[in-house]
Amino acid sequence: EIQFLYMINQKINILFVDHTPFIGGAQLALVRHLKCLDLTVFKSYVACSAASPVLVEMLKNAGAEVIIIPFGKLKSFNPLVLLNYLITVHRLSVLVTKHGIDLIAANTERAGYSSAVAAKLTKRKFIWIIRDFEYSKFLLGIVSKYVSVFISVSAAIKKYYLGDSTDERWRIVYVGSDITIGLEEVLDPEIKERRRSWSVGDGDFVIGYIGRLVGWKGVQVILAAGKRLKDLRFETGGWKIVIIGEAAGQEGDITEELKKMVLEYGLAAEVVFMGFRRDIPLCLKSFDFLVHPSIRPEPFATVIVEAMMAGLPVIASNLGGTPEIIEDGKNGLLFPAGDAEALALTLMRLMRDFKLRESLKNNAQEKALNLYGENTISGYYQAIYREVCA
Repeated sequence: EIQFLYMINQKINILFVDHTPFIGGAQLALVRHLKCLDLTVFKSYVACSAASPVLVEMLKNAGAEVIIIPFGKLKSFNPLVLLNYLITVHRLSVLVTKHGIDLIAANTERAGYSSAVAAKLTKRKFIWIIRDFEYSKFLLGIVSKYVSVFISVSAAIKKYYLGDSTDERWRIVYVGSDITIGLEEVLDPEIKERRRSWSVGDGDFVIGYIGRLVGWKGVQVILAAGKRLKDLRFETGGWKIVIIGEAAGQEGDITEELKKMVLEYGLAAEVVFMGFRRDIPLCLKSFDFLVHPSIRPEPFATVIVEAMMAGLPVIASNLGGTPEIIEDGKNGLLFPAGDAEALALTLMRLMRDFKLRESLKNNAQEKALNLYGENTISGYYQAIYREVCA
């Protein structure tokens, strides 16, 4: 009874921890989530790196109090690694005490290792959001005893780390999106102007990609499929490939290789590189299809959900959490990862079949709007926060 009275009279202070020095899907997901937090119940703080001023600004605008702390590299043999790690743990522990933090939530892998120890030292509850297949299973096992709840963004992620074992601390909560707000604001003249800027003619198809330009994301597969389309002289009024995203300073950056491929394949007139964009709703509304061609398992591709919300047919590789979103032939199309020939054939099929396009669009939009709205997903998170803190 005393605890209940405390809960209804005091806000729950949450410290979100994110080490990533660039803006990726995990960071955008955190920004969206912060915007949906019930401010009558929760107060949010974020401890992050200063490496991305744009991200810091986005977090502040989302309503969080942002504190900059250092995050040393862990996957390195530098003798200062341990010292940097201990400094991060100390800074987090100080923040927890200073701001009366009730719950620590790690948004990324490296953030999780330091957050777990800080939670143990300060006797706070700790939630770890598992967003990737790349976490060290060994280190995860070592610190798992400090974790109150693991939130997995797909069943595939949970299966990867937990196998056939059971652990009631593991919960599956998909990634949500609030892009419908932006989609509703896009006007038809803006779409026409954007397509005109890409030199898209009436009746032409725009094949879109949105994501980082790193090798495992598979953008090269789209270009190879484009070459196949051109070799076959496939025409239904013409087509363009529009690539949105960047990877400057990131591991696995293949931007220059992609540009060389465009020249080698003779696709200079068919491919447009747009770089990083903030007007994603307009870009999606200006596409005819979205292709998500990852060649490694994708934990949960939010851009697929957002394209579905925009009423786009999605063609995606059949790895990771993607088949949990797309039911092949019903609300999207799947193809074998890395198979440019299969992707080209799937694109041709979709361009030729109007009824299929309409069916996929309607089913995709219905599923995405019903299941993946940010308010719905954030509601699941907030229920977990209350449960853990109670």
